[in-house]
Amino acid sequence: MRRLALFALFFIIFSPAFSLHAQTNNPEDIISSGIVISTNPELPGPNETVDARLDSSSTDLDRSIITWSVNGKKVASGRGIRSITLTSGSQGADTTIDVTIVSPDGTFNKSLTLQSASVDLLWQGATYAPPFYEGRTLWTDQARYTLLAIPHVAGRTAGNLSFKWTKDGTVLGQSSGTGQDSLILFDTILGLPQTVKVDVMTDNDTVAASATITLTPREPELHVYEDNPLYGYRFDNDASGTFTLSDKEVTFAAFPFFFGTNTRINSNIIYSWLTNNGDAQVGNEVTYRAPDSGAGSSSVTASAKSLTQILQTADKDFLVQFNTTNAF
Repeated sequence: MRRLALFALFFIIFSPAFSLHAQTNNPEDIISSGIVISTNPELPGPNETVDARLDSSSTDLDRSIITWSVNGKKVASGRGIRSITLTSGSQGADTTIDVTIVSPDGTFNKSLTLQSASVDLLWQGATYAPPFYEGRTLWTDQARYTLLAIPHVAGRTAGNLSFKWTKDGTVLGQSSGTGQDSLILFDTILGLPQTVKVDVMTDNDTVAASATITLTPREPELHVYEDNPLYGYRFDNDASGTFTLSDKEVTFAAFPFFFGTNTRINSNIIYSWLTNNGDAQVGNEVTYRAPDSGAGSSSVTASAKSLTQILQTADKDFLVQFNTTNAF
């Protein structure tokens, strides 16, 4: 009687596990789990060409009759048709891929839904450009830059999406999270390229869209313009090549394009001017005056150097043509 009771207890405790174990080893479930639909690209954007492929480690697809449907419409059917090409839906529209596989091992159905989401990854250097400059400021040596992710996910805004930022393969945990749609990065003194990736995820941590960009810091530039007493800065006439002097004197102004500063006049930036006769002046502007007669030319070298960011230096060489008998 004691042995019978122990056997009954053993059966009560272990029979549910045995039943569950038998269910998870259903042959059809095992075969179905080995059939996978994949797409390239994995996360297509709106109206993008997509290659869909069927693979299996559990049944012979080459001997199977495979039927493909996209959004309920049959697009291909036949023996061993393992891939198709389709176009993803417009922004915010889902694209559903259904596949029916009639194989020697049975009939199986697989489905995959693609959401036409995308993300624009914009960037701008935290560097200087003059007023009314058209275009973004560039990223230069030893400067910082800002990235902004603009997601296009149906029914979602940046505030209720999660952003995962990765730089050169390392996840930036402190800069990632819900609503973290911007990122500020710095250049090291090495000036190496940086690859940045952003993954946009929904509430269930499903990646809806991704974008990757590789940026390389460049050297800053120095531009020189005439500071005209009547018209102001002549941004339409950069002093490059040969500058023809039309009046008795001219004032040149230096503009440190893409230096790591907010303003042109900054105590951290030293400007210098040197002419071919050895005269040197310091300041963000310089005035040259010509004698009353004669003709000639003089070469000018303008320089800008940052005192805090040693790699941020730039020079500008140009020739001034004048009506004098003596050089500057």
